[in-house]
Amino acid sequence: MANPKFSDEFKMNAIKLANNRGDRSLKDVAKELNISKSSLDAWLRNHREQLNQLSSDSRQWSAQEKLLAIAESHALTGEELSQWCRKKGIFEHQLKSWKREFIESSEKKNSHAQTTELKTLKDKNKALEADLKKKNKALAESAALYGAIKKVQCVDFGRG
Repeated sequence: MANPKFSDEFKMNAIKLANNRGDRSLKDVAKELNISKSSLDAWLRNHREQLNQLSSDSRQWSAQEKLLAIAESHALTGEELSQWCRKKGIFEHQLKSWKREFIESSEKKNSHAQTTELKTLKDKNKALEADLKKKNKALAESAALYGAIKKVQCVDFGRG
């Protein structure tokens, strides 16, 4: 049996129907259209690749838009997430990539902030230790002088 040739219009209608299928499976949509599921899968895959190419070429998401997309889709799983992605014209792997980038950049910022804070605290500690050393030295000198004065006083009072 020869493979029938489907028009581009038929393929686009099939893709639209598959993307708006609700909770029906792709197998059900393919059966309804009287085509094989593998054909529908191939058309969807090609369409997604074209969209991905277009979205990476013409649609640049700002950091704020990416973060908003991550937040909106965070609680979604499975079919809900797939439907949400189709509506937004993005792919799950893009969301995962954005989330990973966001986490890594946050970790780098935290690491840098912690390193800076640690250096500041070390410098402050060093200054405090130097100040304490000076005060201990002054206290020792004062104690020595006080001891010498007491000896002199004892000697003076002893003679007088």
